[in-house]
Amino acid sequence: GYLSSTEPARNPFEWQGGVRVPLVAGNITVSGELRLDGARIADPTIPVAFRALGPGAETAQAAVDGSGRYTVALSPGRYAAEVDRDVSGTGEVRLQLKEAVPLAVEVAAAPIPLDLDLAVRYRVDGTVALDGQPRSPVVSFRGPDARTANATDGAFTAYLAAGSYTATANVTEGLDTYLVLHAFDVASPMSVSLALVKATNVTGSVRDAGNPIGDIPVTFTAQGGGSVTATSDASGQYHVFLLGGAYAVTVDHPGTAQAGAG
Repeated sequence: GYLSSTEPARNPFEWQGGVRVPLVAGNITVSGELRLDGARIADPTIPVAFRALGPGAETAQAAVDGSGRYTVALSPGRYAAEVDRDVSGTGEVRLQLKEAVPLAVEVAAAPIPLDLDLAVRYRVDGTVALDGQPRSPVVSFRGPDARTANATDGAFTAYLAAGSYTATANVTEGLDTYLVLHAFDVASPMSVSLALVKATNVTGSVRDAGNPIGDIPVTFTAQGGGSVTATSDASGQYHVFLLGGAYAVTVDHPGTAQAGAG
């Protein structure tokens, strides 16, 4: 797994003097397909990079051919695969990895097959305000993508794949907590305005045959769209901030039957 090293001739005394011979690990080939919606995407201009995350790793750009395949030689170490292409030329539509792809390359490893699934994402610009004044919370998006964006001085930008989303954010001022719960659909670049509204802290417990159970997601879906999920703790307790209105409450977890409450 290491490259051979050629050293100049030395006499025994020189060798005994502590000559250091560097050990250099050989590169490992990583290759695979680039796929969009399950089909290979044949575009040799797509930028595919592997960003070094730790010692030994070296950031490298992959070679992409016209058949939708890429290949790259990586030194042993930890990496994150990256694909980010401005499809629109205006920054409004981007081609990116569908999910984060971490990669660990070991010394003397066999060639690594690694297909990369891509997604088209649209820029979503927005504002967050309380009584018309900007606020700077973290905005969370849950839908086909699960992402967050920082609202700096009340403004944020996120890139999201097409689909239905719930945006949530909260701030606490004094003794009061204010919440955003906004349902919207993404099909193209868009802007959204998010208003913070005073929220109510809802608490409860999750029990099975009278016994508390932890690590159970409890989802509250608003009648007008949008949902918030809380998770029970080890004693079965949960709490969640909600806006006024009607909600459907569901509990669904592997190993349990789905339950609901009005």
